[in-house]
Amino acid sequence: MTSADPTPAPRHPDAVAALRRREHAFTWGVRLTVAGAACSVIGSLMTQLPVGWPLTLGGTAGVVVGLVLALGRLPSQAFYNSLPGALSAKGRHQCVRCGHTGIARPASTSRGLWNRPRCRCAQCGQFLFVE
Repeated sequence: MTSADPTPAPRHPDAVAALRRREHAFTWGVRLTVAGAACSVIGSLMTQLPVGWPLTLGGTAGVVVGLVLALGRLPSQAFYNSLPGALSAKGRHQCVRCGHTGIARPASTSRGLWNRPRCRCAQCGQFLFVE
Protein backbone atom coordinates (compact mmCIF):
# COMPACT_ATOMS: atom_id res chain seq x y z
CA MET A 1 0.00 0.00 0.00
CA THR A 2 1.27 3.43 -0.84
CA SER A 3 -0.13 6.66 0.45
CA ALA A 4 -0.91 9.62 -1.75
CA ASP A 5 0.94 12.07 0.48
CA PRO A 6 3.94 10.36 2.10
CA THR A 7 5.35 12.00 5.19
CA PRO A 8 8.88 13.17 4.42
CA ALA A 9 11.68 12.30 6.77
CA PRO A 10 12.68 15.13 9.12
CA ARG A 11 15.57 17.24 7.88
CA HIS A 12 17.13 17.33 11.36
CA PRO A 13 15.79 14.34 13.33
CA ASP A 14 17.88 15.07 16.45
CA ALA A 15 16.47 18.59 16.69
CA VAL A 16 12.90 17.32 16.20
CA ALA A 17 13.46 14.71 18.92
CA ALA A 18 14.81 17.37 21.30
CA LEU A 19 11.72 19.52 20.72
CA ARG A 20 9.41 16.55 21.28
CA ARG A 21 11.17 15.67 24.55
CA ARG A 22 10.77 19.23 25.80
CA GLU A 23 7.11 19.42 24.79
CA HIS A 24 6.45 16.03 26.41
CA ALA A 25 8.13 17.11 29.67
CA PHE A 26 6.12 20.35 29.66
CA THR A 27 2.86 18.43 29.16
CA TRP A 28 3.63 16.03 32.02
CA GLY A 29 4.64 18.94 34.23
CA VAL A 30 1.26 20.58 33.66
CA ARG A 31 -0.53 17.30 34.38
CA LEU A 32 1.45 16.77 37.58
CA THR A 33 0.68 20.34 38.69
CA VAL A 34 -3.05 19.86 38.15
CA ALA A 35 -3.07 16.46 39.89
CA GLY A 36 -1.05 17.84 42.81
CA ALA A 37 -3.42 20.77 43.18
CA ALA A 38 -6.41 18.40 43.22
CA CYS A 39 -4.77 16.19 45.86
CA SER A 40 -3.91 19.21 47.94
CA VAL A 41 -7.47 20.52 47.84
CA ILE A 42 -8.95 17.12 48.66
CA GLY A 43 -6.45 16.63 51.48
CA SER A 44 -7.21 20.05 52.92
CA LEU A 45 -10.89 19.12 53.06
CA MET A 46 -10.03 15.95 54.97
CA THR A 47 -7.68 17.37 57.62
CA GLN A 48 -9.71 15.80 60.42
CA LEU A 49 -8.82 12.33 59.10
CA PRO A 50 -5.34 10.78 59.44
CA VAL A 51 -4.85 10.83 55.66
CA GLY A 52 -5.65 14.55 55.28
CA TRP A 53 -2.33 16.20 56.08
CA PRO A 54 -0.11 13.71 54.19
CA LEU A 55 -2.39 14.08 51.14
CA THR A 56 -2.22 17.87 51.36
CA LEU A 57 1.56 17.91 51.71
CA GLY A 58 2.02 15.34 48.94
CA GLY A 59 -0.21 17.35 46.65
CA THR A 60 1.72 20.51 47.39
CA ALA A 61 4.97 18.71 46.58
CA GLY A 62 3.40 17.53 43.33
CA VAL A 63 2.51 21.12 42.43
CA VAL A 64 6.07 22.31 43.07
CA VAL A 65 7.67 19.46 41.09
CA GLY A 66 5.17 19.92 38.25
CA LEU A 67 5.84 23.64 38.02
CA VAL A 68 9.61 23.11 37.99
CA LEU A 69 9.28 20.41 35.33
CA ALA A 70 6.87 22.40 33.16
CA LEU A 71 8.51 25.81 33.35
CA GLY A 72 12.06 24.51 33.18
CA ARG A 73 11.40 22.63 29.96
CA LEU A 74 9.70 25.29 27.87
CA PRO A 75 11.65 25.56 24.61
CA SER A 76 12.49 29.24 24.25
CA GLN A 77 13.70 31.00 21.13
CA ALA A 78 17.26 30.84 22.45
CA PHE A 79 17.02 27.05 22.85
CA TYR A 80 15.47 26.70 19.40
CA ASN A 81 18.18 28.86 17.82
CA SER A 82 20.84 26.53 19.28
CA LEU A 83 19.41 23.51 17.44
CA PRO A 84 20.98 22.43 14.15
CA GLY A 85 18.97 23.63 11.17
CA ALA A 86 16.90 26.15 13.14
CA LEU A 87 18.25 29.17 11.27
CA SER A 88 18.51 29.60 7.52
CA ALA A 89 21.61 30.92 5.78
CA LYS A 90 20.13 34.41 6.08
CA GLY A 91 19.65 34.03 9.85
CA ARG A 92 15.85 33.62 9.72
CA HIS A 93 14.00 30.98 11.68
CA GLN A 94 13.14 27.87 9.74
CA CYS A 95 11.47 24.60 10.66
CA VAL A 96 13.89 21.85 11.68
CA ARG A 97 11.47 19.28 10.31
CA CYS A 98 10.58 20.58 6.82
CA GLY A 99 12.79 23.66 6.32
CA HIS A 100 9.87 26.07 5.77
CA THR A 101 10.57 29.64 6.92
CA GLY A 102 7.01 30.57 7.86
CA ILE A 103 6.11 30.54 11.54
CA ALA A 104 2.52 30.51 12.75
CA ARG A 105 2.11 32.63 15.85
CA PRO A 106 -1.26 32.53 17.61
CA ALA A 107 -3.16 35.81 17.77
CA SER A 108 -3.87 35.38 21.48
CA THR A 109 -3.63 38.61 23.43
CA SER A 110 -3.80 36.98 26.85
CA ARG A 111 -0.38 36.56 28.38
CA GLY A 112 0.43 34.64 31.48
CA LEU A 113 2.28 31.68 32.87
CA TRP A 114 0.30 29.04 30.96
CA ASN A 115 -0.92 31.18 28.05
CA ARG A 116 2.41 31.84 26.37
CA PRO A 117 2.05 31.62 22.58
CA ARG A 118 3.31 28.37 21.08
CA CYS A 119 4.91 29.04 17.71
CA ARG A 120 4.56 26.30 15.10
CA CYS A 121 5.68 25.77 11.52
CA ALA A 122 3.10 27.24 9.14
CA GLN A 123 3.54 24.35 6.71
CA CYS A 124 3.87 21.11 8.72
CA GLY A 125 2.63 22.24 12.16
CA GLN A 126 5.80 21.21 14.04
CA PHE A 127 5.99 22.83 17.48
CA LEU A 128 9.04 25.11 17.47
CA PHE A 129 9.26 27.34 20.54
CA VAL A 130 7.34 29.38 23.10
CA GLU A 131 7.57 33.16 23.11
